[in-house]
Amino acid sequence: MEPQYLGELAEALVTRGLLFRKRYGAFPATVEIFPTDHPSVGSGVYVKAGVGGVPWFISVIGGPLRPCHDPVGAGEAVTELMGELMGAFDELPRVRRGPLPSLYAALRRRAPQIAAARPDGGGLLHVSYRGQEAQVAWDDDLEQYAWRRGGSGQIGSDAEKAAELIAWALGARTGPAASG
Repeated sequence: MEPQYLGELAEALVTRGLLFRKRYGAFPATVEIFPTDHPSVGSGVYVKAGVGGVPWFISVIGGPLRPCHDPVGAGEAVTELMGELMGAFDELPRVRRGPLPSLYAALRRRAPQIAAARPDGGGLLHVSYRGQEAQVAWDDDLEQYAWRRGGSGQIGSDAEKAAELIAWALGARTGPAASG
């Protein structure tokens, strides 16, 4: 039954923009979870019997998540844990690569549950979360980020603040504070 539960969790994680690797041959059987742009940084989840023998999803870094009959709720809990884990990247020095790559990196740190495609050659950053899609560009004239599709209003010029505003506009929680 463990692989079945873990498979259901993996399906819930795909909708949250996280990648997974099934490790059913490991003991215990595990699903490794990581953000798309940091495959070396992640966590794992396995199944363990809880009170009364009810199976639970257990995070290797955060303990019990949710009962196995709630893979969507467990996916939310994993996303929050990954936000905390990626929040540690805030302490790392930033490399200047241009406005859109900086925004992409900030989104991966601040809201890893948002699916974000690396900026394309046309100068657009494509983002989505729970069926909502948007495109963001850098406006050279105004020297700030601007919505091209899916949002309205000003975004600003700071990549970290822009990432939080984009996450908010798409309905996603951000950073370590999102788990509280």
